[in-house]
Amino acid sequence: MMNYRDVLKRLKEERQKICWSQREICQYLRMSQAQYCKIENGEQYLSYDEVRLLSYAGMDVYYIFTGRRASDYYIKEFESCNYIEVICLLESLFSIVTYHCALERSEFWKELYKELQYIRLLDAAKSFDNNIFLLLRNLLNYTQREMSGMLSIDIKKLRRLEKGECLPDSELLWRFYKEFYVSPFILLRDRKGLLYEAGWFLERIAVDAEDDIAALQTIYCKN
Repeated sequence: MMNYRDVLKRLKEERQKICWSQREICQYLRMSQAQYCKIENGEQYLSYDEVRLLSYAGMDVYYIFTGRRASDYYIKEFESCNYIEVICLLESLFSIVTYHCALERSEFWKELYKELQYIRLLDAAKSFDNNIFLLLRNLLNYTQREMSGMLSIDIKKLRRLEKGECLPDSELLWRFYKEFYVSPFILLRDRKGLLYEAGWFLERIAVDAEDDIAALQTIYCKN
């Protein structure tokens, strides 16, 4: 069972992996060491902008939030893709997963389908700049009260999120992923995090969809 405490353990792990002390990371995040200690202890959450900064620091933020670590192989293959191209890559992956799910109907493909279906909410005509909170709630036909209860926030905050008047902190990013499988990196608009996510899914389907992946490499790789 996923727990936000696991996110904090992986945050510490990644901080140590890049050989940063608490003092160094709090200087980078422009906060006091006392504040950062509260964050690693779960007494305070990282802001939206602070989470984005972690990615720029060289941390694997995809691993921090999901517990999944993609190898470098596919990440390097698709490294030249920009933000919109990575989203299109994920949409292509969803199409491949949908095809195999319909034909094979195995639990493996059903699970991948469930985890990638959030990508259907994004609209290319709006440059994928969509309000996922509102779109997902409408898709699932939830009331604001039902959705806010699942996310453990009050209705006023959900309304503000749906209007784009506030941004999610680290705990809410994680909870949205835990409850609805929506990638934190869609909300963060983080190309690197989405690339790591694509890499993980590519690894998962590599054996069963080798020809499909070869076609994606032809389309998206610019080597």
